[in-house]
Amino acid sequence: MSEPMSDSNYAEITIALNNEQFIPVPVDLNGTVEQLQKVIEFETNILVKDQILIHEGKEMVGSKKIAEYNVKNGDLLFMTKRPPPQQQQVQRQPQQQQQQQRPRQQQAAAPKWGNAREFINHFKNNPEELDAIFNQNQQLANAILEEDEPTIKSFLEQMEKQRKMVEAANDPFNEEGQKLIYEAIQQQNIEHNMEHAIEYTPEAFARVIMLYIDCSINEHPIKAFVDTGAQQSIMTLKCAERCGLSRLIDRRFHGIAKGVGTAKIVGRVHAAKLRLGKSHITISLSILDSPGQDTEFIFGLDQLKRHTAMVNLKNNVLEIGDEHVPFLAEKDLTEILNKEDPLPENYVPPPAGAAANPPTTTTTTSPTQTNAAPAPVASNKPAATVVAQPKPAAQSTGHSEEKINALMSLGATKVQAENLLNRCGGDVERAGALFFSTM
Repeated sequence: MSEPMSDSNYAEITIALNNEQFIPVPVDLNGTVEQLQKVIEFETNILVKDQILIHEGKEMVGSKKIAEYNVKNGDLLFMTKRPPPQQQQVQRQPQQQQQQQRPRQQQAAAPKWGNAREFINHFKNNPEELDAIFNQNQQLANAILEEDEPTIKSFLEQMEKQRKMVEAANDPFNEEGQKLIYEAIQQQNIEHNMEHAIEYTPEAFARVIMLYIDCSINEHPIKAFVDTGAQQSIMTLKCAERCGLSRLIDRRFHGIAKGVGTAKIVGRVHAAKLRLGKSHITISLSILDSPGQDTEFIFGLDQLKRHTAMVNLKNNVLEIGDEHVPFLAEKDLTEILNKEDPLPENYVPPPAGAAANPPTTTTTTSPTQTNAAPAPVASNKPAATVVAQPKPAAQSTGHSEEKINALMSLGATKVQAENLLNRCGGDVERAGALFFSTM
């Protein structure tokens, strides 16, 4: 009996079959190449004698062990099918001629466009080619008519990438080709990972609302932002004036708060009565002169630790002593959330935990300040990640109802009539002829 594979001898590798099919295969590194070929034969129905395995530019011999070729976990092996003996003789003769002709054929089959404007001008000056694009890719054709350069640029980039992939498939030992194949496999893994997340953890793509609580100072209600990443509790000067704290500001504790941006610290309130639920606690605050600050009051880590508070996310409450103050729901924060920049339609939230480590904050103070702790400048705006997507070209509706009705009387739908007029530059006779030619 063969010994079971240990973790050190076990590896997951990928077999690239003619650069078209990628097969993950588990292997025993102490096994022979022939054993690996038998596994590949089971997966692909290609006989062992017909297989050519290549690793790092070297053909692997069936009698040798896999470990002799320095194969590691995650490596990529190339496999091609061995041609019959007669075919090998036929291929040797024209091989050099094919290699010389290949660059010219590729250049003729895949013309390169300098920019989107050149691409648009070419097809607008060649209506027959534009008609062919309409039959194959109507969105691209509309983008040409609308002169939508961002969409055309995105299309040209995709076309150039496909061209390079074809070149890489023709020359598997090319360094740039290897890099493109690796990127294609990596992107495939990313897409699979995202599909898995959408199916099993869709909540990871939901918008996360920050933690706010209701409180009051001197009977003035405030919505406080609970931020364990803020080193010190802060309040805007405008809010302090509204709560009657401006007369208590010690301006000797002035300085500059640095974090996500900078703000001027005008001073410090050493003791203010904060009401949470039915209880009152004493807190100290740094006062910021920041008119653009969205959040008026940040309940920072200094006061959370001082009053041994606990952020209970399971019950969605802030526990301070015997008080259990509930965190506010999104419906209670419409005024605050409306101040934020609107999220785009294709907004993709950052991965869960991306905001777990906020930036470190420092404070620069004047020489008159002693032992002043740093204070952050916080913002409750989530960091949006925008994925660029080609926008659909808008359909032209500038054609007269008379022209549209004339085409509809021939049997076309309204959408077809508008598309035909777009393609023919508003010429109803040409549009009618085109309609009958495509029926």
